[in-house]
Parts: sequence; C-alpha cells; structure tokens
Amino acid sequence: MKRLIRLLLCGSAMMSACGCSESQDILDDSKPQLCSIAIAVDGNSLVTSRTAIVDPDDNLRGKQHVTRVQLYIYKHDGDDYICVASEDVKWNHLNGAENGLETRQKRYTTDYQGYVDDIDYLFLAVGFDDTFEGGTDNPKFNNENSIAAFGVPEIIAPVGSKLSERHFSLCKGADVGIISQSELFAGSRTFTKAQLKDGTAVKQPIDLYRRVAGIVGYFKNMPDVIEGSKVDKVVLRLYQSQNTEIFFLPKIPAQYQTPEDVPDDEYEDYITLPYSGTSGDIINFYKKTDTDGGEFKLSAYMLPCAASEFKGQSTLELVFIAENGNELASRRILYSPNRKTDSRSGTGIIDPSDEGDDNKALHYPIRANNFYRMGEQKNPIDLSGQTSYIYIEIDPVWDEYYGGAMDNEIIPPGLGIDKDWGEHDGGKLDSSN
Repeated sequence: MKRLIRLLLCGSAMMSACGCSESQDILDDSKPQLCSIAIAVDGNSLVTSRTAIVDPDDNLRGKQHVTRVQLYIYKHDGDDYICVASEDVKWNHLNGAENGLETRQKRYTTDYQGYVDDIDYLFLAVGFDDTFEGGTDNPKFNNENSIAAFGVPEIIAPVGSKLSERHFSLCKGADVGIISQSELFAGSRTFTKAQLKDGTAVKQPIDLYRRVAGIVGYFKNMPDVIEGSKVDKVVLRLYQSQNTEIFFLPKIPAQYQTPEDVPDDEYEDYITLPYSGTSGDIINFYKKTDTDGGEFKLSAYMLPCAASEFKGQSTLELVFIAENGNELASRRILYSPNRKTDSRSGTGIIDPSDEGDDNKALHYPIRANNFYRMGEQKNPIDLSGQTSYIYIEIDPVWDEYYGGAMDNEIIPPGLGIDKDWGEHDGGKLDSSN
C-alpha cells in the first residue's frame, strides 16, 4: 500500500510544467480569503525522444476537447487518501472545445473549506469530452463520449472512498466500442492548507493529461477480393480483448520520475482487466463501400495495455474480413524506435525479412497519452502488396491536427475522431530529428 501511495504521489509530482495558451481566471484574486487552486487541461501529450518524427514543425501545438472538469479532494489518512469532496468546477472553456482548443487554465475556489492545518490534501482533477446543447453559459450536457464510457463524475470517486481503491472503469453494461470515441484527462497535485491560503496552489496548476492512447491509420488500394472472396471490411485488432480499467494517475516504477522516462519493457501504467463481451479485441473497423475508391481511415482511442508476449504475435494487426465473417488476410503492425518510419515516407509496409518474429518491433505496449499513427493523409499505406507487416509510428507530440473531437454522424462511431486528424505532419521532439 505504501508503494502504491508513493507511486501516486510521483504521478502527481510529474504534472509540473504547464504550457498555457489564452489562459483565463488565473490571476483573479477576488476571494483571497478562501482556499483556491488552478487547473489546466493540457492539449499536448507527453514529449519523449524515443520516436523519430519526419518533417518536424515547432509551431504546432496540441489540442484538447474537454467540456467538463470534476475536482475530487482527498485528505491524507494513514497510508491512503480519503475523498472528502467532489465538485464540478464549472469549466468555462466550452466555446470551440468540440473542434479542439489549446491548453486552457482556470482558477477555482473550492466549495469545500474544511481544510485542517498540517494535513496533505490531494486534488485530483478529471476532464471529460462530453457533448452539450444550448449556450456555453448554461450548457445542457448529454452524458456522451467519456461520460458514457466511464460514468458521470459524481460516481467515479464518491465522497468517503479511498484513492487506492478506485479506477476509471468502463460502465457496467457499456459496449467496449464506446472507448474508441472517449477522450479522458486526469492530473493531480498535493497541497496543505497553508499552501492553499498563501496562493501557492494557484501558482502551481494541476495539469491534466490524457489517460487514453490515440490511434489513426490512413490506407489506400484496399483489395476488393482476396483468394476469391470479396472483402467486406477491415478490422484494427488488438492481440487480446481491450482493457476496461485504468488508474486515475500514471503508475510509474520507483526508479523513474515521469512516464516518458519509463522504457517499454518496464511500462506498467495499465490494468489488465479485459472486456468479457464478444469482439473485445476490435479497436475499430471500416466497412468497404463502392465509393471509397479503395482509401479509408481508421481512428480510435483505447485504454493502455501491456505488450504482447507470444512469438510471432504483434500487439496490433490489420485484418481483412469476408462477408461471411471469415478472415482473409492480416497485416501485423510493428513499431521500431530506431527505424526512420516508412509510414511517413513510403508505403509503411516492410518485407518480412526485415524483422524477425522475436524482434521487439512486434511487442510494444499501448501507452497512455501517446499517439500511434500508420501512414498519413497525404501518403496513406498501400495495402495492395503481399507483405504481412505495417509500421506504426508513435507520436507523443499529439499535435493539433490529431485531436479528439468526434464526428458523431459517422457510423460506426469512432471512425472520425477529428475531421482533420492527420492533415499535417507531427511536431518536433528534439533537435536530433
């Protein structure tokens, strides 16, 4: 238990840098006598240097689509924290959120004021991408997207519950497919009553980062027939049924400080609790039409998971399905951090001789707040060849053109995370790229 609390505190400590854009309310000192904090929803994902990004652009920033923020206040109690309050912060950055906004920040004075001297209080803020009707001053929320997937804010962390005992969990009875259209953010900081009173908490915003991964693939020359059978649809498939839970905050091994420091083979920021229903391994699918011209896009969010471990089995694969449901062919999706990605400069498909079954390119975890890309809109992956591998590109920058606003009119849901997702190249990671 002590180790868990230490990991949770490490997760909150790493949320330190806040790149704000057009922030509001942060300097409002109208209620200095009350305990206040600041909350920032960060559009960018965690930046690491483990992936080569072609054609970097320093000017691109990330975007987020949060419309609701709930604050859970925890009081330190022995080896754990107990929730003493759950509050709607009345997030006011709704205008434009559907199409994506850069980082937004808000000062918030908590309704709860029962703070005790010399006690640590952990402030957990969670951002949801709910849709709404009416004006932004008095919105009527529809309880869709991440709310439908993980529950209304009041039940996620009830007052009196322990921090160690609660996770984000897929709602009972909900289909796992709803995760594909659910963007979810979280972050935390710990303050004492004195820090709340003297303004320290306002100067150190709680930064919220995605607790889901994003995946998109652009493809062309989709075959009409494979071995005499008509292709009906293409499925993006995980090696196992998708997980249905994730920790509130990043779980970081003791020897590391931030999530991006953790190598893939030590990554543990996931909860292995697979979906028990049918087709839980399907991340998303595209059904062939007579008008698509052989080009299509697949995009989705998903909860993080461990890497596959079985020889010859890749974490992700693309599968061609016949009208009768039979599998006609598959393409294993590989990731290699030391390889300049073909998906940005060529077909994205490599010869099987380039990689052995035991190569780590097959076995990679799906990490929270990372973006996984196959091809690009201007250069989709060609599926007409006979090879069996596709390279995936992990882009931790998650630039503004890879946002998370859903095209809700698209059926099935999740095929259009953003109308312009992938239109431009990714952002710069480091000076070596």
